[in-house]
Amino acid sequence: GNIVLVAVTHLKASKSKENAKIREHQSAELLDVLHKKATSIAENEGGYDNTCDVPILVLGDFNAEPDEDAVQTFVSSKDERTPPFVCAYPVDMPYSTWKTRGSNAVRRVIDYISYKTFSRHQRSDGMGKVGAHRGKIECTEVLALPSDEDMESHGLPGFRSPSDHLALAARFRITSTCTL
Repeated sequence: GNIVLVAVTHLKASKSKENAKIREHQSAELLDVLHKKATSIAENEGGYDNTCDVPILVLGDFNAEPDEDAVQTFVSSKDERTPPFVCAYPVDMPYSTWKTRGSNAVRRVIDYISYKTFSRHQRSDGMGKVGAHRGKIECTEVLALPSDEDMESHGLPGFRSPSDHLALAARFRITSTCTL
């Protein structure tokens, strides 16, 4: 079967500058681990030419809105060796969580399903370079989000949605040049 690298995360909660820095560090560390693992897979499973493309999925509660550094680390990669992650849901969706504390209700986008293809192509001089992707991952469908009419008046959680986060789900088409 195809090799797919999957990570699920739940970054530091609570909105504060200190926690935002912790989330940014957690996000950067996760990205580093994923790239190291994908590089290792590409090197060890790449066959005669020591190359393969590794689809990567990252899912989780980042406790960070789209413009925060913890999310931007993934969706706007400054690393020329690999493209940024793509979010399965638009980051401008209305909300992924709806918390009510006392009389204060807050809707935020903090949950993500993101994906990309890590590609490592080896040159004869041993230096890695980005080349044409031979394997890929693409999102073909996402679970529809409930409309406001479908939601209970007090938001989340509720009888219909027992979590303070909406259920996010996506279907992917994956082709990989790395196989077991």
